[in-house]
Amino acid sequence: MYISKLIIKNYKSIKDESFIFNKGINILVGKNNAGKSNIVSALNEILGDKYNTTSYEDKIFYTDSSNNFKKEFKIIAEINEIKNLDFSLLDNIKKSTALIDITQYFNEQDEKFDSEWLIKDDDELKEIYKDKFDYRGINLLKWFKKEDLKGVLNNTKKIWVYKYYNKDDDVNLYNIIFKVNENFDNPFNITNNIKFYRMLYVNQNIKATLMTSLLIPAFRTPDTTLKITKWTWYGKLLQKKWNDSCSIQHQSEIDKASDDLKKTIGKVYADLKNDLNVQLRKTLSLMNIKIDINMIENKSEDYYKNIKLSVDDGIETPLENKGSGLQSLIMIELFKFYCKVFNQSSLLILEEPELFLHPHAKRMLSDILNDFIKNNGGINENQIIITTHSEEFIHNVDIENINVIRKTKNGTKKSRINKENYEDGKELQKLKIELQYKNTEMFFAEKVILVEGEEQILIPNIVKKIYGKNILDNNDISIIKVGGKSYFNIYRKVLNELNIKNYIIADYDIISKGLETLLDDKSKLNAIRCKIGEKIKNSKAINKETNSRDWMYLTNILDEMTEKQIYDSRINELWKNFRNRIFNKKKLKDLNEELKNEILSFITNMYNKDIFIMKNGELEDYYKEENFDNELIGVNAKGLKAYKISELAEINGIDKYMDINEYQEILTHILGKKKIKLKNYKTISNMQHYKRIGGIKLCQILKQTELNTNNN
Repeated sequence: MYISKLIIKNYKSIKDESFIFNKGINILVGKNNAGKSNIVSALNEILGDKYNTTSYEDKIFYTDSSNNFKKEFKIIAEINEIKNLDFSLLDNIKKSTALIDITQYFNEQDEKFDSEWLIKDDDELKEIYKDKFDYRGINLLKWFKKEDLKGVLNNTKKIWVYKYYNKDDDVNLYNIIFKVNENFDNPFNITNNIKFYRMLYVNQNIKATLMTSLLIPAFRTPDTTLKITKWTWYGKLLQKKWNDSCSIQHQSEIDKASDDLKKTIGKVYADLKNDLNVQLRKTLSLMNIKIDINMIENKSEDYYKNIKLSVDDGIETPLENKGSGLQSLIMIELFKFYCKVFNQSSLLILEEPELFLHPHAKRMLSDILNDFIKNNGGINENQIIITTHSEEFIHNVDIENINVIRKTKNGTKKSRINKENYEDGKELQKLKIELQYKNTEMFFAEKVILVEGEEQILIPNIVKKIYGKNILDNNDISIIKVGGKSYFNIYRKVLNELNIKNYIIADYDIISKGLETLLDDKSKLNAIRCKIGEKIKNSKAINKETNSRDWMYLTNILDEMTEKQIYDSRINELWKNFRNRIFNKKKLKDLNEELKNEILSFITNMYNKDIFIMKNGELEDYYKEENFDNELIGVNAKGLKAYKISELAEINGIDKYMDINEYQEILTHILGKKKIKLKNYKTISNMQHYKRIGGIKLCQILKQTELNTNNN
């Protein structure tokens, strides 16, 4: 079984929202007080082991900003893949079970659940529609003996478990709807005969047969989570093991031990019993009353209900005396074992599992959960729903299984990814691979700043310089380093779908390649590219370099490397020298005034799309290398240099090591502190000029060669 949809109306912080879940692990993330716990509470209302609550205080109802509320709520869970049912509990049913045929009154696509046939209680339905329950005519009431009921349950394709509570009308309805293919008694009939049944008086044995779930709340205790009754999963596990393993000899030994214990306890309390009976004879002499003091006498088949779980971690004590983190791990392992014993797909709900766990234990729990969903080696046989503030439980989760929860003026709302919006899914798969190792923090953010490189390290220093402190964390803003400008589009698309505000800070060369994926209207961009291309074609410096002897020597070495498939170290020094000549900076002022102004105007307009293009080039073009001291001289690796600058900036200020003016304008725009005022920044990189004349492939090869050499 797995929950495919949860519909909640007018319950706590949730006015009206539906939540989609998949098999495997599903995640609910969001700020504190967003409503995650209320979603879990709603699930527990209809799937938990407790009996149907008879009354609620008014705080259970959704209340709007004007403090108005309607005294009713609905919770509906759609559950699919009902299979591998354990029918042992049906032996507790001594009479036939009644189901109401509501096929002509139920529409499974209607999420309102407003039909009288759903929200009226059983007796009221029979009173209103007497003609539908006429034993001599139309009778929608169908009675099923135990074996027939098993046939119905075995052929149930889907169920809806729901609760409707109306305080004013005194309605408190809990029920289950079955979608049944009634051809089970005729396997040769290939025509579907779908019926929808509602239970007449919900039987706990049938509910426990259909659904197995465990909720481990944020503040958990074994007493509430490991209840031992014949309907709970833990009680069923202990009872099964008792029935399977308790032989006649075992039973005889237990009975003898129980009798001996009873006699011993009787001796312990003999004096108290005699004294009390003497006193009773004096005060109640006419009633001839005697009392006895001894242990509660259980039926032999109920001994398992007195089982107490202890844990020895150096000191053996009851489970409830251990730490909450250890309690959670053991309860999950017990539930895993139950699922394997009964071979039954189940639902595990975990509320903030990271509480009370150190980092290694979190990773261990994450592995345990991944093992749980497979259930005896299957693929996503079980389902887990987790609320969390920890990235640890997101890394290996399918991105479409992540629900971002936030509180709005219309109550708690969810945002999630619809993979149908991603064509062949290749882009989404690329992002999934990225998120296995980094950047899952973005799902917890109110705003995200997407950057290409080491700006992720230095922007906090710049923010601190502007505002006197790092206000990013106070405003739930994350800086995410994407895997190159080609990733900007998929990150933005996903963040937009999750309603997470996002901004892009990109190097200047995105104008030459990459920006088109972020724009609906590319006409202006294409016009600028054409004009820049015309300018480059007439660049004497570029033409001179690509006709030089060094250029010919470079291409010859590359030809030899390609042919022999062997690296040639001669390319290192040659490329370093040639690169400095090819990729020198070309100032914006060197362009004609018309083109320069057109580019500046275009970049300004990109601000309206929350795309900020750095006019000087890339991060390194903003470094003040003349101020670099001994700790920075000779540091060539980009990441290490940025970390060193960040470290020194804590002492000397970031503006000593880099020009932050443009970053300041961008960040004040993002943080909403000032209006943006653009300056005429200066440079255009000639690297994209070079790419325009056909050197892009060679450029990529040489840059990768240089990177590999530095890494080695």
